Order: sequence, then structure tokens, then C-alpha cells
Amino acid sequence: MSLNFFNIARATGTINGWVVDANVKIRPQAGQGSGQSFAIEGARNETVSLQFAISPIAETLNNVDVSVSLQGGFVSTIYREGFMHVITPSNRQGDTGEWPDIMIPKVDAFYGQTRNAFPTTINNISQAYPFINAAPDHTYGPSGGYGWDTSEFYISKKIPDSGFVWPYDGMQQATGLSYVHNIGTGKVITSGTYTGSAKSRYIVVIDSAGAVGVATFKWSADNGATFTAGVTTSIAPISLGNGINVSFAGAGLSSDFALNDEWIFYVAATRNQPVWVDIYIPKNISAGVYSGSINISADGKEALIMPINLTVDNFILPDTSSLKNIFYGYGNDIPDGHKLNRNNHIDQLYVADGLRHRISMSRSINMNANGVTTVSCSSYEEDTGNLVMDYSSYDNYMTPFMDGTGTTYFGGAVFSGKFTSIMEPNFTIAGCANANASLYLQRVRADFVTHLKTKGWFDRFYIYNNTMDEPGSNQSLWNGIIAYGSAWRSAASDVPLMVTGRMDNATTAGAASLVDDYVSVSRQEIAANNPEAPNWRYTKSNYSSFIDLISTPKKDVWWYSACFEAGGCGNPGGTFYNNFANISAIDSTALQNVIRPWLTRYYDYHGDLYYDVTDAWNKYASQNLDPWDTSYNFGVNGDGQLFYPGRPDKIGGSLDIPLESLRLKLIRNGMQNYEYMNILDQLGEQNYVNVELSTIMSNVQVFTADPLALAQVRKNFAEKIKTVLLSSDVVAPSAPAGLNVL
Repeated sequence: MSLNFFNIARATGTINGWVVDANVKIRPQAGQGSGQSFAIEGARNETVSLQFAISPIAETLNNVDVSVSLQGGFVSTIYREGFMHVITPSNRQGDTGEWPDIMIPKVDAFYGQTRNAFPTTINNISQAYPFINAAPDHTYGPSGGYGWDTSEFYISKKIPDSGFVWPYDGMQQATGLSYVHNIGTGKVITSGTYTGSAKSRYIVVIDSAGAVGVATFKWSADNGATFTAGVTTSIAPISLGNGINVSFAGAGLSSDFALNDEWIFYVAATRNQPVWVDIYIPKNISAGVYSGSINISADGKEALIMPINLTVDNFILPDTSSLKNIFYGYGNDIPDGHKLNRNNHIDQLYVADGLRHRISMSRSINMNANGVTTVSCSSYEEDTGNLVMDYSSYDNYMTPFMDGTGTTYFGGAVFSGKFTSIMEPNFTIAGCANANASLYLQRVRADFVTHLKTKGWFDRFYIYNNTMDEPGSNQSLWNGIIAYGSAWRSAASDVPLMVTGRMDNATTAGAASLVDDYVSVSRQEIAANNPEAPNWRYTKSNYSSFIDLISTPKKDVWWYSACFEAGGCGNPGGTFYNNFANISAIDSTALQNVIRPWLTRYYDYHGDLYYDVTDAWNKYASQNLDPWDTSYNFGVNGDGQLFYPGRPDKIGGSLDIPLESLRLKLIRNGMQNYEYMNILDQLGEQNYVNVELSTIMSNVQVFTADPLALAQVRKNFAEKIKTVLLSSDVVAPSAPAGLNVL
């Protein structure tokens, strides 16, 4: 996306707003830009993104609303970007404080319900965030030297780029209590307009437990150095000075507020509220230039109009991602985040939304919900091997996503595209007695493969699960892979086995003959070895002869991103983890989140795997935590979590929906960028793509930090596609076999 920055004089009483590239994260206290118009470009069947900020200066804007006016048949979705509160940075380049990540729609894309994104109130005081002492929970490497607890980077000593000094661990830790988060059910609500000029972090701590009106609190405006204590809580606003008010909400019970429950909020003269707009360009729209505007209104203010010029290019992106991918997940985690019964089918909305964002979440389907056995046996004769299976439930779940029918039977989820990849389902095989369980399972697996072939789905089937995950050089783990893989091969010789491991380790373990698809971790591509884990370097070039093998199943190499790339899995490890492309960390740059599909093409990996999209939601539920309050997992803010539970208590409306993260939007944009490169590759322009990529990247840690440079290369790709397609002897390529066509 290219942007046109220029000033438009603001009349007195207008709304202060400014445009920023979609590949930039707008933090509340970030410096402001001056651009107030959009010049964007996209292909048909692509979603282009606009981003801007509304930034009141020492004032409160009431009844703020945003609308899009655009000629043509475009579909626009407006989001208010909600903030996540980071207590522990993901890595040495991370930062504490507020980060944009929760995409709250004005009108949702599932049921068309109006949510609470807009109209809204925007002022210069943040919400009050419950304090969660997120100390690292997963570390690797030797003790001492690199660990958070022994380095200068521990949360009590970090001075973040946000400008807020952080010599503060929270009252729970300071008083030696065992819990690390609030245990009361009450809330603190901020209001008012900050009249000061300095940025400040305020702290509110319950110093006497009880219900609202009984409990008392203390507060600090100097980061906990001094407190004003013994103030009685109230549902009415209580002034803390400088125009800042706090009030307290509870159920009127003694459990509303517990001793040392704690909240943090931020104030500054100016505060940015980022807004994101997705504009879908239909397949059947004519190429050309379309005009429109973003319209921003607020009570008592002259409306701010931001002009849009949208250029539609005369080529079409495929419905289904040309980059094969697996975004793993567990269907049970999803209802946990929504506080719903695990028999709920909301998982289908998430899976459909994944396809809308070009990722395949086949493992997130909760196939056994409501007591339905996904695959069952109708009749079985052990002596003859005659077997009749019932796949009706499985097919009912999978057909919309495998065949791209565009809607789920659950309703409310319209989408395009198909799964690029599926795995062995977590099915329950029931209904038939057997004396030889191993033989029975072998025959069931063989029948399942036959069924997939009949449905035309087998070319997207892989054997991958926890057994096949990260064996490293552990012979015992490889033995498990050998046993599991051999069992599948005895059932169907052409089933591809996928392992997140290295070929040299597989060879040493005696498993190489069974592995058809190696999934390499992206950190192995860099030249330097990590001093904490020597000999990590193992590049894709090691697999050249393996990929060239003519075999059934076909050999291939994917890659995956882990918590290491996003922050060392809780262990910062010096500067080794700096600048990694990652899709996990909320407190990474937008370019780090968007660039991975570009790097996938740069290294010529043929697929991408990520371990989860709603990980830890069941863990949070068991600890009385909410994914809205923390996403700290495996040492990274956001690791394995690309969604938020869109509950009505948080976003309004009456029905639960998935909420995408800003990171997922960036992943989607990166996947669309990959389609440009794939089209050029299929048009015989591989060398052109390689040269262009070399201008903005050289490895997984070294790539452009300039969003406009990335936008320019994308624009160059579009111009090249249009130029080549105008040639009389060239036609647009088809999508990969088995997937949707252009």
C-alpha cells in the first residue's frame, strides 16, 4: 500500500487526526504524523488496509464515529484498535505499556451486529489495566548470563522506550503474596480529561478489602514511589487531581476487591486512538481509480474528511492461499476463552475467519462437540477385513472448508477459500467390537485415506501431531515417530509424514526413510550460531537433493516460527534474538509481523507452520485470567494467540464472535503480498522477484525497517504483473492444483 502524505489546514474546532501506513503500529504516546489522505492500490479479490489515528490534544472527544464512503461495490470493515497491556517485554527490543492489537469491529462480519467500537469516547487517559506480574514462564539455555532474572533486563530494571521508568514489580510481589494477579472481581474505571503536560503512569492499589463503598484504596502518580492511602472506593468519580477521575464497579459483595488488587493507567497531554479499515475489492469490479473518503465526526466538532483514492489493478488474487500453511490449534481452547460450554460450535467461526485471512486452521475444529463422534464404524468383520465407516459427521464439518462452499452450517461465517492442508483428525473411532485393536486401527486408517481420495482431499493431507513435533536429537522421541509413522505406512504407503525436525537428526535416528516433509525452524537460516544452543545453523540448502527425489509421497520442506524468534521463549539471550521476523510478539514492529511470507519466498520454503492460534486460553481460564488482560505465554506477549474472544460483555452485541489481532491482519496482508510473488513466479519472472527481494532483505533478521520501502516493492510487483499480462503471448497463471483458481 502506498500513501500520500500532505497537510490539510485544520480549522478551529476540527478533530485532530492523521494517516499512517498500515505496516506501522500506532502506540498511544507515539509522535503524530500530518498526512490526511490515502492513495492505495490493490488487486481484485484482495483486501487493502487503511490506518489512521484520532488524537485529542488536552480534550475529550465524545460520540466519536467513523464511516467510509467509497464509490463502487467495495466492502469496508471499520475497527477500533484496542490495546493490550504489556508488563514483561517479549525481548530486548520490546517494551512495557500499551500496544495496539485487539481489532474491535464497528459492525461484525459474521452476524452484521453493531458492536461498541463506535461511537465512542476518546480522551487522554487510558483505561485501568489489572496488574499481572508476568514473569518469564519458559526459559532455555544455561542459567546465568542470559536469563531475565540475572540480567539487567529484568522487569524491575528495564527503562522502556515508552518513556515511563519502570522500577516497579507490583504490590503482590513486593508484599510476598503467592498470587500474581487480582483475585477480586471488581474493576476500576477511569474518566476525565488530563490537564497536565507530562506523561505519567498511575497506580491504584486496594489497601483494605471489601465491597464498593467499604474497600479503600491508595494511589500513586509517581510510579509507586509515594502513595496517597485510605481513600474509600465509590461508584461515583473520585478526583485524583489534574482532571483525572477513578470510580469503582462491583457486585456489592465482599469479594469485589481483595487486598493488594492493583491497576495501572497512563496519562499524557495527547493520546492516539488508532483506527483500521479493511476494504475488500470484489473479483468482478472493473480495474480503474475509485474515490471516496474516511469521515470522522464527534460532538461539537467539525467533521474531519480524509480523501481516498483507490486504484484497482487488472488481475485477481486466488481465493485460497498459494502458500500452504498449517496454523495449529485446539478446538476446546476457543470456548474456554468465551466462557462457553466446550460443546459450543463457535470454533467454526474461527476456522472460517482464518480462511478469510488466508490461514488454514483445520486442527481448530472441535469435531467431537455436542457428543458427536466424528468418524465411527458401522460394521466390521475382523476375519475378512470388511469395514463400513460412517463419515457423515466428518464430511459435514469439513466440506465447507475443503471445498470452499463459502459458509458453514453453524451460520454467520461467510468466507472464501479452502484449507491448503489438513492433518489426521483427533477422531474417536467407535461402534465396532474388535479383538485385534492394532489391526482394526490399521484398517480404519486405510479406509479413511480411501475416503479422502474419493472426496478429492487427499493431496492436502499430512500426518502431523504432537508425536511428530520437535524431536531434536532425542532418540526416544524419534523412536516414537518411527513407531507412529510405520503404523500409518502399514495402513497407507502414500501418506506424507511431516516432522518439525532436521534431516541430519532423522538420519542419525534411523527415521529418514519415513519423513516426507521436514519443517525447519526459521532461526536455523542465520549465519551466526547462538551461544546458548550451538550448531543451530541448518539451512534449506541442506535439503536440495531431498526435494529433488522422485518419490511417493513427494518430498518437501516447510518452515515454522517459534517463541525463540519472538523473544527467546522467555530468555532474551543477549542481542541474538533482536530483529527476528515473527508473527507472535505484540511488542514487535508491524514489519516484523508482516514480513514472514516475504521471507518464505526469499528462502523458497514451500509451506509455513505455526503451533497455535488460541493457545493458553484454557490455562488462563483455569487461573481465572482473561485473554483480554494478558497474552503472555512461553515468554512472549501473544505467543500462540492470534485472536481474542469477542464476548458481548467486551464488545457489545448479543452473539460471540472471533476478534482478530492486529498481527493476524498483518499476516493476512503478508500472505496477499506472497500471491503477487507467486503470480510472477508462475509467469516466469522468478529472477525479477529475487532481485526485488534482495533490495529489502538478506536474512530472517536483516530486512527493511521502512514500511514505505516494502510498499514500493509491492507496487513494483503489481506493475510488473500488469506489464507481463499485457503481453500477447502470456496468460494469467492458475492457482496450484487442487486449490481455487484465479
